[in-house]
Amino acid sequence: MSSGPLHETASSLPPPEVTVPECNCNSSHIFADRHRYSGGLFSSRGGYCVCMAVTVERAVLEQAEDIVQMHWDAEDWILARELDAPARGEVSLADVREQIEFGEWRVALFAGIVVGALRVLRSDPDVWIEDDIPAAYVARVMTDRRHASAGLGAQLLRWVDEHARSEDASVVRLECVETNARLRDYYEEQGFFLVGRRDFDVEWPSVVLMEKSLR
Repeated sequence: MSSGPLHETASSLPPPEVTVPECNCNSSHIFADRHRYSGGLFSSRGGYCVCMAVTVERAVLEQAEDIVQMHWDAEDWILARELDAPARGEVSLADVREQIEFGEWRVALFAGIVVGALRVLRSDPDVWIEDDIPAAYVARVMTDRRHASAGLGAQLLRWVDEHARSEDASVVRLECVETNARLRDYYEEQGFFLVGRRDFDVEWPSVVLMEKSLR
């Protein structure tokens, strides 16, 4: 089950202005007056953030419920904003457990708590046409919405880059629901570019196919 919300600790608040190390999340890394502190994570409603130092590990069966809960929370957030849900539909606990046993899931841990998850495949025939290019396929990437401003998604995608290189892949591939312009723009900021689109016979929305070169 989900580990529950991280509690805000007023006594642990940082000073009004704190400069932090450089990273790649495109923020200014300086806290505004309107800041909050939660379980070791500094962030701000004023548009500033600090990237979380997370550990990415292969998921174990005991973390399956955390992954499913994170998916449900993300779906609730998407539906509340009247956005199209991810193309691959519902995530079941049984499916996630099976995929964990196949070694497909990774989790991001912060202070021992699952704050992100991603499913990485060596092939993805459900979405992509097979070719001879060695690739890593990001089938799902999710982050805890409480840490949405901390650059966690970008960290996970950078981890995929390094993982793909270690597997001798030359590209990283993922899909994005065609109507979700905001997410598409985000992926472009992370170095992905449009290479095609895909319609499905099943009840999945149309997607754009995106790719990042590792060469």
